[in-house]
Amino acid sequence: MGYEIKDDYDAILIQNLALVQLLYTLHKSNFVNSEYYDKLKFDGFNLKNVLSEVGINNSSTLILMLFLLLMNVKELQAKEADLDLETINAFIRSNIISLSCDSETFNFKVDFAKFIRNSIAHYNTTFKQIDGKTEVFFRSRISVSVQRKNTSRNITISLMSDKVGELIDLLFNQINIYLYNKYTINY
Repeated sequence: MGYEIKDDYDAILIQNLALVQLLYTLHKSNFVNSEYYDKLKFDGFNLKNVLSEVGINNSSTLILMLFLLLMNVKELQAKEADLDLETINAFIRSNIISLSCDSETFNFKVDFAKFIRNSIAHYNTTFKQIDGKTEVFFRSRISVSVQRKNTSRNITISLMSDKVGELIDLLFNQINIYLYNKYTINY
């Protein structure tokens, strides 16, 4: 027995979670080095060889999974779903390695989940190897109120790539809790 999905939004949400889980599972099972993968036929661009070289667990996949989950969080937030957004933003704040701003002072509140989502959406995310570790840089422009005037600031933050992975886990778990609380799943 399964369960009935209550609306189209939840169907998209569940498919996004399934895609993230599938990518993670394919990586953990070493899929691109499997006999089954060797037999697959790909159309178009030489993706089969590219995937064989870079694997599934690469920077682009990390960003794809993060973006899918952050978009889900945005939509759930708009639906006033019971998500622990403060925990998500607190996790990001506590794991920022570097923060730069085009302002002399940085005394305004930032929704870092939204900030990272916008950075990814506008292709303003880069990966750099620093001292043998991968740091992920997110750049975006945010609107702020300074002395009662609206203005914008360019901000760049960085997180270690393993912390981005932990953020993905946190987002995945938050969305799973939302779905668990909304549905009764009978198997």
